Amino acid sequence: MAEVQLKDGALLVGNRRLPFLSGEIHYWRLDPTTWRRHLQQAKDLHLGWVATYVPWQFHEVRPGRFDFDGATDSRRNLRSFLELAAEIELKVWLRPGPYIYAECPFAGVPERVALFPRFSKDYCREAEVWIREVLQAILPFAADRGGPVAALQIDNEIDPFSHWFEQECGLSGSGHGLFQKFLRDQYETVPNLNSAWNTEFLSFDQAFPFAEVPDSMNPGHRARHRDYWRFQHWAVMRILKWHKEVFEKYGPDLPLVCNYYPGGDVQPWRTMAAEVHFSGLDSYPSHEFSGDRNEHRRFLDTLRWQRTISPLAFMAEMPCGIWQENLQQTGKIGPRHEPLLVHSALLAGMQGLNWYMLVDREQWCQAAFAENGQARGERPKFLKSFHRLFLDHEVWRWKKSSSLAAFMDWEHLATDRVLDQNQILDSMYGADLDYDLVDLETNWTPYSAVIYAGAPWLREAGWKKLRDYVHQGGRLVLFTNAPARGDRFQALDGFGFKEPDSVLSGLGKEFAVELGNQRGWSSGAIWVWSRPPGDGVWATQGRGQLRAIENPDAWRKNYEGKRWCCGFRRKVGKGEIWQFGVAASSSLMQAICSHLELSCGSRAQLEGVQTSLWCRDEHRYLVAVQLAEEARYCPVEVFESPAKGFATDLWSGKTHPFSNGRLLVPLPPRGGTMLHWQVESDQPS
Repeated sequence: MAEVQLKDGALLVGNRRLPFLSGEIHYWRLDPTTWRRHLQQAKDLHLGWVATYVPWQFHEVRPGRFDFDGATDSRRNLRSFLELAAEIELKVWLRPGPYIYAECPFAGVPERVALFPRFSKDYCREAEVWIREVLQAILPFAADRGGPVAALQIDNEIDPFSHWFEQECGLSGSGHGLFQKFLRDQYETVPNLNSAWNTEFLSFDQAFPFAEVPDSMNPGHRARHRDYWRFQHWAVMRILKWHKEVFEKYGPDLPLVCNYYPGGDVQPWRTMAAEVHFSGLDSYPSHEFSGDRNEHRRFLDTLRWQRTISPLAFMAEMPCGIWQENLQQTGKIGPRHEPLLVHSALLAGMQGLNWYMLVDREQWCQAAFAENGQARGERPKFLKSFHRLFLDHEVWRWKKSSSLAAFMDWEHLATDRVLDQNQILDSMYGADLDYDLVDLETNWTPYSAVIYAGAPWLREAGWKKLRDYVHQGGRLVLFTNAPARGDRFQALDGFGFKEPDSVLSGLGKEFAVELGNQRGWSSGAIWVWSRPPGDGVWATQGRGQLRAIENPDAWRKNYEGKRWCCGFRRKVGKGEIWQFGVAASSSLMQAICSHLELSCGSRAQLEGVQTSLWCRDEHRYLVAVQLAEEARYCPVEVFESPAKGFATDLWSGKTHPFSNGRLLVPLPPRGGTMLHWQVESDQPS
């Protein structure tokens, strides 16, 4: 019997290493006579895995009775599909729900079950029968018994859907629901709740949360809003833990996986990932990231977060093709989309993926292969080449070269939407600073500096994390979003933060922030300290802009050269805090990193280009991506480059010489590339 375990970014089945490269094939939606052809196509693309949902609704012939042998419909012959996968030497990532969504009626469960909340006794009673039967059916095919099934997904994108089950959740109505149980667990007594919410309830049953904040200036309202999201996270974990217990009760001893949405609000990514062997992200960017201006940055940051919280930075659903409902909105998927997608994912740290879908089926089109097996354009050719590069260069073993991190509490993703709109992260993106996105549970020791990118409030554990990091020698960079309040929105003074003595209007302000011989430009309002609690950081007004036609130019000229103390550097323990009372900008971020001598691995010299530098033993890899419509040659500064030599483009095979620590990198329109070189073997990785 072979043990299946996750180690160093790949799964080990016995002694065989299996990087997680997978393609989704829904057997029950295809003619069984085509199964062999599609599985062989997956193998020919250098995929080692296929993934499939197992739909409860389809396999149940009547309540409590199931067909997994094709006795009632040949498409129900799950066992035959698994036998074919084993014959073709593919491992299977099985996703048996109970919920699967997958554009199925009632999200893949029987109609009678769909009306039960996931946390209800009725749902659990019905779902346990399904889980028991489907896991018993696949038991002989489990990899720990020599079969092809090597990983199992627990449910799918777990969500209590509280907006559809508000009364059952206790969000409205009588107040005898799950939310009130959550409050009892969190606060224990009603006086504790009243203290946090600034209310005068007599019992927990009177308490309801705020899904939106009626009065943002009211700390009690904000606390009720925060507890709305904490309840969502608590409910998701309650659901996940129940499903995990049932999977472990009836199933084989295989790695368990959970997946989640990219938004980060309903689902607590960190705690979900900690409950299973690894977690996966389902992300569906618009065609060539043509949505809003922050879409590409959000995609990168979501994957950075995924790499932080999961032992395997896994794209559980990497789009290949398109859901037909989105076709009118998105349009035909062009040949540049998947190359741009995978280079962006590699840049952010992806270690494995599952193409969703590999084969067309009902309600899904433009995948790599049509239902009849016909290859769709150049897409299979690109996928095959990419998978070969992924395997040859052991991407799952890559380690990031940058020593910079950005920090936010994962609660902020829900309460303050800090992943959606974030000037700190936007500025780092614009400056092409590569970084890890870290949270409270991350080991911060490897990072020479941490930039705070969260909300202006923080839990006590967050304060302790910041304080310990700085006292032990770290450098913390803060802007005007510095966490000056606790999670009850009370004023705190954990580091002796000092309020500015004045805040000047942003009208006409364009100024250079001076950091030694570095200057970073910013604009907008300025926090001014006349008596900074440390070494002052100064800003000098530049030319500025006229804000109204009636303003004479003489006013602007006369204002040039004005100077303000707009921040400070303060020693704390063995480390230091840098506080800036100005808006973050790409120029200022570059100046900060240069002044603090932070290594970000690489930095593009053209606007709109993103890069990251990766290490694997003596090998170095530069990943570069651009969203510009024209092909360009981009000079890239590489902080760990050989004094001389060449880098090889992994796609074209062409070599590019290093010159004074720089590479001239050719980039296709709205696309990316990867370059490789080696350093001396005795050089530390």
